[in-house]
Amino acid sequence: MMINNQPLPKGCWFKSGGGDTGAMSLFMVPLLFLKQKLFNNKSFFFFNMSGPGEGKIELKNAKVYIHVKGKSLARITHIDIEQEDINEIIKDKEATYCAGKPGGCFIGLKKEMIERAEKLIKKLEKSD
Repeated sequence: MMINNQPLPKGCWFKSGGGDTGAMSLFMVPLLFLKQKLFNNKSFFFFNMSGPGEGKIELKNAKVYIHVKGKSLARITHIDIEQEDINEIIKDKEATYCAGKPGGCFIGLKKEMIERAEKLIKKLEKSD
């Protein structure tokens, strides 16, 4: 498999959608490879966190904890983000993607989550 005329490195995998289309339904490439090969080592997804700015809506009263394994019923050590509005976007038991970024982390949203986030934005804008 090639991307931008570059072979995929070891450890990458893909699953073809099958049929004559050859469309990919599942594709994973390490982020470092993407940064080095696809974006010619320029930052794309790898920008630092920038703080408040246009198009950013702060979720008030968010509490973030490192939840230690064996304490308060934690089976594994993990990070908890507690804030009521988040549950309007990411429902109970839904999984999503999180990646570290310089200065914080990025939580990716699936299509349904994006739609719920946009509804929440409208609701928050009305209350201001």
